[in-house]
Amino acid sequence: GKALAALLPAIVIAYAVYALFLILIGVFAQPAIAAAIFGGPDLIVQVVYTPLVAALAVWIGLGVSTRASDIRVAQQLSLLGALPLLLGAAAMAYDVIHVDTKLLVIVGVALAVADVQGWRVVAPMFDRERLIAGSRSQP
Repeated sequence: GKALAALLPAIVIAYAVYALFLILIGVFAQPAIAAAIFGGPDLIVQVVYTPLVAALAVWIGLGVSTRASDIRVAQQLSLLGALPLLLGAAAMAYDVIHVDTKLLVIVGVALAVADVQGWRVVAPMFDRERLIAGSRSQP
Protein backbone atom coordinates (compact mmCIF):
# COMPACT_ATOMS: atom_id res chain seq x y z
CA GLY A 1 0.00 0.00 0.00
CA LYS A 2 2.77 2.43 0.87
CA ALA A 3 4.56 1.64 -2.39
CA LEU A 4 1.39 2.28 -4.41
CA ALA A 5 0.82 5.54 -2.55
CA ALA A 6 4.21 6.74 -3.80
CA LEU A 7 4.15 5.03 -7.20
CA LEU A 8 0.76 6.03 -8.59
CA PRO A 9 1.12 9.82 -8.15
CA ALA A 10 4.63 9.65 -9.62
CA ILE A 11 3.39 7.82 -12.70
CA VAL A 12 0.39 10.13 -13.14
CA ILE A 13 2.59 13.22 -12.85
CA ALA A 14 5.20 11.79 -15.23
CA TYR A 15 2.55 10.98 -17.85
CA ALA A 16 0.91 14.39 -17.42
CA VAL A 17 4.22 16.22 -17.88
CA TYR A 18 5.05 14.07 -20.91
CA ALA A 19 1.59 14.75 -22.41
CA LEU A 20 2.11 18.48 -21.87
CA PHE A 21 5.51 18.20 -23.53
CA LEU A 22 3.96 16.43 -26.53
CA ILE A 23 1.21 19.03 -26.80
CA LEU A 24 3.73 21.87 -26.71
CA ILE A 25 5.92 20.14 -29.30
CA GLY A 26 2.89 19.63 -31.53
CA VAL A 27 1.88 23.28 -31.24
CA PHE A 28 5.21 25.13 -31.26
CA ALA A 29 7.90 22.90 -32.82
CA GLN A 30 8.93 22.92 -36.42
CA PRO A 31 7.30 20.09 -38.40
CA ALA A 32 10.54 18.14 -38.85
CA ILE A 33 11.25 18.18 -35.12
CA ALA A 34 7.68 17.24 -34.24
CA ALA A 35 7.76 14.36 -36.73
CA ALA A 36 10.99 13.05 -35.22
CA ILE A 37 9.55 13.11 -31.72
CA PHE A 38 6.16 11.66 -32.60
CA GLY A 39 7.48 9.17 -35.14
CA GLY A 40 10.18 7.52 -33.07
CA PRO A 41 9.99 4.81 -30.46
CA ASP A 42 10.12 7.47 -27.74
CA LEU A 43 6.38 7.28 -27.10
CA ILE A 44 6.47 3.54 -26.46
CA VAL A 45 9.59 3.81 -24.32
CA GLN A 46 8.01 6.52 -22.15
CA VAL A 47 4.80 4.55 -21.65
CA VAL A 48 6.54 1.27 -20.84
CA TYR A 49 9.61 2.38 -18.90
CA THR A 50 8.10 5.12 -16.74
CA PRO A 51 6.28 2.72 -14.38
CA LEU A 52 9.19 0.26 -14.35
CA VAL A 53 11.76 2.88 -13.37
CA ALA A 54 9.41 4.59 -10.91
CA ALA A 55 8.60 1.29 -9.20
CA LEU A 56 12.26 0.40 -8.82
CA ALA A 57 13.01 3.83 -7.37
CA VAL A 58 10.15 3.36 -4.89
CA TRP A 59 11.42 -0.07 -3.84
CA ILE A 60 14.92 1.32 -3.37
CA GLY A 61 13.55 4.16 -1.25
CA LEU A 62 11.36 1.86 0.85
CA GLY A 63 14.21 -0.59 1.32
CA VAL A 64 16.52 2.13 2.56
CA SER A 65 13.85 3.69 4.78
CA THR A 66 13.15 0.37 6.51
CA ARG A 67 16.77 0.24 7.64
CA ALA A 68 17.63 3.89 8.23
CA SER A 69 17.07 5.41 11.64
CA ASP A 70 16.79 9.01 10.45
CA ILE A 71 14.57 10.41 7.70
CA ARG A 72 17.34 12.62 6.28
CA VAL A 73 19.70 9.67 6.04
CA ALA A 74 16.97 7.63 4.35
CA GLN A 75 16.33 10.37 1.79
CA GLN A 76 20.01 10.81 0.97
CA LEU A 77 20.72 7.09 0.70
CA SER A 78 17.58 6.55 -1.38
CA LEU A 79 18.76 9.21 -3.81
CA LEU A 80 22.18 7.60 -3.94
CA GLY A 81 20.56 4.19 -4.54
CA ALA A 82 18.41 5.52 -7.39
CA LEU A 83 21.30 7.41 -9.00
CA PRO A 84 22.30 4.49 -11.29
CA LEU A 85 18.79 4.57 -12.78
CA LEU A 86 19.18 8.25 -13.59
CA LEU A 87 22.69 7.82 -14.97
CA GLY A 88 21.60 4.90 -17.15
CA ALA A 89 18.64 6.85 -18.54
CA ALA A 90 20.85 9.87 -19.21
CA ALA A 91 23.48 7.73 -20.94
CA MET A 92 20.82 6.31 -23.23
CA ALA A 93 19.18 9.69 -23.84
CA TYR A 94 22.48 11.32 -24.82
CA ASP A 95 23.49 8.32 -26.95
CA VAL A 96 26.49 7.47 -24.79
CA ILE A 97 24.96 4.00 -24.85
CA HIS A 98 23.55 3.30 -28.29
CA VAL A 99 19.97 2.09 -27.94
CA ASP A 100 18.52 -0.60 -30.16
CA THR A 101 15.54 -2.92 -29.82
CA LYS A 102 17.59 -5.70 -28.24
CA LEU A 103 18.93 -3.38 -25.55
CA LEU A 104 15.45 -1.98 -24.85
CA VAL A 105 14.06 -5.50 -24.35
CA ILE A 106 16.97 -6.51 -22.11
CA VAL A 107 16.67 -3.36 -19.98
CA GLY A 108 12.88 -3.72 -19.80
CA VAL A 109 13.10 -7.33 -18.63
CA ALA A 110 15.85 -6.43 -16.15
CA LEU A 111 13.73 -3.60 -14.72
CA ALA A 112 10.68 -5.86 -14.45
CA VAL A 113 12.71 -8.56 -12.68
CA ALA A 114 14.25 -5.95 -10.36
CA ASP A 115 10.77 -4.59 -9.56
CA VAL A 116 9.45 -8.04 -8.66
CA GLN A 117 12.53 -8.77 -6.57
CA GLY A 118 12.24 -5.39 -4.89
CA TRP A 119 8.66 -6.19 -3.94
CA ARG A 120 9.60 -9.65 -2.68
CA VAL A 121 12.54 -8.39 -0.61
CA VAL A 122 11.32 -5.01 0.64
CA ALA A 123 7.65 -5.72 1.41
CA PRO A 124 8.44 -8.21 4.21
CA MET A 125 10.99 -5.77 5.69
CA PHE A 126 8.34 -3.09 6.21
CA ASP A 127 7.45 -2.84 9.91
CA ARG A 128 4.11 -1.16 10.65
CA GLU A 129 4.87 -0.92 14.36
CA ARG A 130 8.01 1.11 13.65
CA LEU A 131 6.03 3.45 11.43
CA ILE A 132 3.37 4.01 14.08
CA ALA A 133 5.56 4.01 17.20
CA GLY A 134 8.60 5.62 15.63
CA SER A 135 11.01 2.94 16.82
CA ARG A 136 11.95 -0.59 15.86
CA SER A 137 9.83 -3.34 17.34
CA GLN A 138 11.59 -5.94 19.46
CA PRO A 139 11.58 -9.55 18.17
